[in-house]
Amino acid sequence: MIKALIFDFDGLIIDTESAIIEAWRKAYVLCRIEFPVDRFNAVVGHADIPFNPWDDFKDRNDLPMPPDQWKEHIDQSVLRAVEAKPVLPGVLQTIEIAKDRKLPIGVASNSKHDWVDSHLKRLGLFDQFDAIRCRDDVQKPKPSPDVYLALLDFFNLKGENTLAFEDSSTGVLAAKKAGLHCVAIPGPATASGNFRQADFVIRSLAEQPLLDLLEAF
Repeated sequence: MIKALIFDFDGLIIDTESAIIEAWRKAYVLCRIEFPVDRFNAVVGHADIPFNPWDDFKDRNDLPMPPDQWKEHIDQSVLRAVEAKPVLPGVLQTIEIAKDRKLPIGVASNSKHDWVDSHLKRLGLFDQFDAIRCRDDVQKPKPSPDVYLALLDFFNLKGENTLAFEDSSTGVLAAKKAGLHCVAIPGPATASGNFRQADFVIRSLAEQPLLDLLEAF
């Protein structure tokens, strides 16, 4: 029986990943640099793969503006792109049903609190979650199960009684290592991942109502 729900954040609650990739793509185009889309897609969901796209710009002498201004321009472009993204389909309804059924809900993210918390507050969702655990709360990020184990400890539950929602193969692996049930909802930036370990793979939370998923488990 499912007694709690845990949501990933990036790509699951809002599609930050596509927004970030598109903002950087435009920066590469403006500087006439080939956009390394494979490198961007490879690090989605991975907090421990070293890739800083700014490294492709910082030593160039043909930037559209001084390096510090250009970096600020890119950072602001990324933020505007993310803030323009709506909450993904079915997320709000799933939270509402969970609240009606008195199911605790949490967030397990490979991003840091300053990113996750600020966007949840902006969306008016921060107070909807009973617990939020991020990469700065644990020793190892996903695909390590640490962030999920931290939430299981907070909820005083076993993985078999908890359902995770993830958009990346990395997140699915972390959830399954912690013993949780996991529904994968791949997005544009993660669709090429390996989701064989997921219990279900669906296109959106709007496609598969929560009550049906709870009954399935």
